[in-house]
Amino acid sequence: MGQVVVRHIDESVIARLKRRAAGQGLSLEELLRRALAELAHPSSNEFVEEQRRIQAMSPPIAQPPYAEDMIREDRDSR
Repeated sequence: MGQVVVRHIDESVIARLKRRAAGQGLSLEELLRRALAELAHPSSNEFVEEQRRIQAMSPPIAQPPYAEDMIREDRDSR
């Protein structure tokens, strides 16, 4: 696992975060770890862009295969 060092954090911010962590039964480190993990989730825009990128890799389907056609093709192949 990686490590991150953040310098020059105001003492009042650290105190508030420690109180919040204690109120949740967590260490400050665990509270910050969870907050950073949450921040790392893709935003809605990033998610949509990723969907578009993946969709662009597939050829467009002119006509969807209908179940009836697939069953008929299977039966005719016997």
